[in-house]
This record gives sequence, structure tokens and C-alpha cells, in this order.
Amino acid sequence: MIIEGAFSKIPEVLVNHENKDELYEATMVNLLTSAIILELKARNIDNPLMKIQLEKRYPIQNRERCDIYTYFDFLTSDNLERYGYFKENWIEAKYFGGLNRNRGSETKSENAASIIYDLYRLAKNTDNQKNKGLYCLCGYTV
Repeated sequence: MIIEGAFSKIPEVLVNHENKDELYEATMVNLLTSAIILELKARNIDNPLMKIQLEKRYPIQNRERCDIYTYFDFLTSDNLERYGYFKENWIEAKYFGGLNRNRGSETKSENAASIIYDLYRLAKNTDNQKNKGLYCLCGYTV
């Protein structure tokens, strides 16, 4: 529920962003990371920056990296997993927009394939781990 709370903060920030052409995938990762930190601070968690890692390598494939990895060691009860609280969370982010995007020339099948590939990486590279949170953040410019 911490990650979902962070997801819900992103649209409010994006609506107030002045120049949509300056948004990139790294900006989306930064916004989500900041929102996760806000969620952790709202719950009075000590040192929330130590709970988040960017570009962490997957445990199975050492060549591939996840955009955001969180480890919430403060969750001590395994019963919380029934309510959507996981100690380990793997998050992939994908953003379609930015300065190089031309209207009418988007390759929609290529965008869908990159989303499917991110989902495949999440499922394949975290296969041996149970009780983990897997998330994919997809954003686009209208």
C-alpha cells in the first residue's frame, strides 16, 4: 500500500508541470521515488532514503537492472502481505513522450512491445522470490 500511495501522488504533480516536453523516463522515476519517500515520511519511517535503490540489478540476471527497488525492513509481520505490504518491491517505469516525440509518428506497436518486455523482465528475473511486489509505471503525453 505504500507503493500504491506513491502512485496516486504522480498525476497531481504531472498536471502542474509547466513544460511537458521536458518530461522523460528518468523524470518519472524521480517523481515516483520522491513520492515513495513522502509516503515513508508520512508513516514516520526512519531514514527513508536507505529503503530505496535505483537501477538495482535483478537477482537472477546480473546484466539487467530494475528502475526502482525498495526494501522495507520495518515490515516485521508476514500477515501484512495479505493487505498489499511487501518487504521487497521491484518497479519498472516506462514513459512515452518528451522532446523527441512527434505527433502522428509514434510507433504504437514498439511502445507496446517495450511495456511487455518490462513486464517480462519483472516476472522472469524475480521468479524464485515469493511474496514480492512487482509494479510497472507507464506514462505518456497527450
